[in-house]
Amino acid sequence: METNEFVVVNFLPFSVVLESAQMEILLGGMQFASKETNISLSVRGMGAAPLNLRFELNDNQAEMARAYYVDCPLLQMGITAKFRTRFGLIPLRYDVRIRAIIHKAQSS
Repeated sequence: METNEFVVVNFLPFSVVLESAQMEILLGGMQFASKETNISLSVRGMGAAPLNLRFELNDNQAEMARAYYVDCPLLQMGITAKFRTRFGLIPLRYDVRIRAIIHKAQSS
């Protein structure tokens, strides 16, 4: 897993700033990886902005993914995003599912 592309949509009539995101990834219902990142993404009122989050796996996580019994597993990603508004900091939780393609080494 390398880059996840998201679009942050603001339906409020005033601007918000995405300050941070905390991500947890489950593989087969088990904790697989997590990451917390600081962001400074301003989204104008009634607008949208693209967001690319880079997420690299360490060697142990990559090996765990390759050893998984399915080549295209469904990863569950829980994201808690914290937005700064004129009313203070507002955390929002999102749950997404991502179909991953895992490249496994060819055995000879």
